[in-house]
Amino acid sequence: MASSSPKFIAELNHVCELGLFGAADLDWWRNELADQPVEPVEVDGFAQLLITGLAARWGISKFHDISVMITARSTFGEKQEGLFILSAFNASRFICFFEDKWFGLPYGFRKDIAMDLDPNWTYRMGSFSTPDLHVGWSEREPESCESFDGIFPLFLPRRRPTDAIRWLQVRIWGETVFSPFDNSVDRCDFDRADGVPILTMISESRFRPMRWHMRADGNHARTKTYKVRT
Repeated sequence: MASSSPKFIAELNHVCELGLFGAADLDWWRNELADQPVEPVEVDGFAQLLITGLAARWGISKFHDISVMITARSTFGEKQEGLFILSAFNASRFICFFEDKWFGLPYGFRKDIAMDLDPNWTYRMGSFSTPDLHVGWSEREPESCESFDGIFPLFLPRRRPTDAIRWLQVRIWGETVFSPFDNSVDRCDFDRADGVPILTMISESRFRPMRWHMRADGNHARTKTYKVRT
């Protein structure tokens, strides 16, 4: 299914990225993804979610982006392990339309997304005073720092059972800092009251933040979206 030397058609450089891995109820996500072409990968007895905020530039435009993914294995073809994107948000209506129409990514328009890097790394979705989602790493000595360069499949959700299976390949590289989540100084707050379905899902699956990964100057590339008819 995957190419050993994929052709990447879109690339972002100088991406600032703050990602938070966490554990969630495995059976809950198995049931939630039953109609999708993937199954959650078990990591230490749990499903593994990833909430990522990034600041990047596309052409002359700067933008902020938030996505929620789950580590998953495809149930078709060669049954590869990668990430399944559950939901994504961007402050630009145009980018949301473009990502949805041309790549098939599940973007929902959000009016306010902000990311701050000084002194701590944090991002918010929603209003400043009462954000729907507020995630932040408090500055401290990291656990480790290493050069990362990985290529993996990104699986996209089916909106109807008759839809083709869609996926693409992603390459991410750059110096990456790792740090455990510290409940006493870090934050991961989300509000279900605003009607954002993915935040309700995170809460109902008993998400528990575990580990940060951060890239101050990373790079992202991706292929076209592939389709598999079943």
